[in-house]
Amino acid sequence: MSTLASKSVKFFERFNRHSYVIIGIESVAAMERLEELISVPGVDGVFLGPHDISISMELPEEWDNPAFLDAMENIIVRCRAANVGVGAHLSPTSFPIENMQRFIDAGMNWVLDGADVAHAIVSLRQRREAFGNSGALPDRADASADPQSCVIAD
Repeated sequence: MSTLASKSVKFFERFNRHSYVIIGIESVAAMERLEELISVPGVDGVFLGPHDISISMELPEEWDNPAFLDAMENIIVRCRAANVGVGAHLSPTSFPIENMQRFIDAGMNWVLDGADVAHAIVSLRQRREAFGNSGALPDRADASADPQSCVIAD
């Protein structure tokens, strides 16, 4: 190897030392080939796509379906057994804390725990329920026409 090539290799090793390669697992086909995918040299982690996984399993948005929960847990266990990190976006509007805890207990080592607005919606629903409202929130058209409808039951 030439001196220039050697310097380039050393540069990129140093430059990329804090970079990670994270692949998405979002289908039954990817779940079936998981070991093959995570054994590719340089793959550091897996990002699960719960929405796409549920659709691929023909269980669209059935977040509490035992088959869906088992599949997610199975992926997590297999990744962690291969010493590969695994995480997912688990929106608080879709995933109850019990399911998140199940995934963490299985070995999930990072969670994108929803956006601030998703947590605000959950909190607002809980507060409205505490005041005797059903917790239902108006759709966007209603909210823009009557900002008070987001807080006070009609």
